[in-house]
Amino acid sequence: KDLGYETWTLSNGVKVVFKQTDFKADEILFEAQSFGGYSVYEQKDDISSKYAADIAMESGLGDFDRSEYQKFMSDKNARIQPYIGETTEGITGSCSVNDFELLLQLVHVSFTKPRVSESAMKSYINKEKGMLENSMLDPQSAWSDTMRWTMSSNHPRRRPVTPEILDEADYKRVKSIYAQRFGDPGNFTFYFVGNIDPKTAKPLIEKYLGSLPVVERNETFKDLGIRPPKGIVEKTVNKGKDAKCMEVINFHGA
Repeated sequence: KDLGYETWTLSNGVKVVFKQTDFKADEILFEAQSFGGYSVYEQKDDISSKYAADIAMESGLGDFDRSEYQKFMSDKNARIQPYIGETTEGITGSCSVNDFELLLQLVHVSFTKPRVSESAMKSYINKEKGMLENSMLDPQSAWSDTMRWTMSSNHPRRRPVTPEILDEADYKRVKSIYAQRFGDPGNFTFYFVGNIDPKTAKPLIEKYLGSLPVVERNETFKDLGIRPPKGIVEKTVNKGKDAKCMEVINFHGA
């Protein structure tokens, strides 16, 4: 009560955390989150699992491909973005007060009728390859990749991604992984913060989130065993022709 939020558990087990604010007159922020992420998959699914959510966004939503979806949303003030991280998966989003019901509809369809198309995957991977080819020419990108990989003790899940590595993405696995990660709505907690009246919002939340399918699954993330190296590690990266130096001294501990 001191922090001014409410928690609800809907009939299908979905958990909702709700906080009304007056910081902005016409903004509602949203996130749904569940434990799991790409940590629950083996190394062979590394790329498929890390890029599944982005490929789903490239595919569109429900019955709409990406261009149809963008056209439909062009005059509306609502957005959602799915993600799959190492230990969590979820959906972030925001909307205006008037488009709150639309936001809930988008979330409902994201769980009940996700769209992952093979043509969208090919398009996304090709664009990503082009971006990677450009970034690999940047000395700072090489430096960042090397530091990240070194600080993981060269763990394969932290390897620098190259255009060739992107070819590991498998359409069937991408589609399956995305369906698995968002196939258990009851394992998610849904957060709403903004200028929103609980009396108006609760019936809509019960309608669109309370009707999501019930799946009996209790899942959490796995420890991938990624640990920083012990002792002192020195790593020098030489890249490019111009004189430039960047240095990080990184201390870590429990």
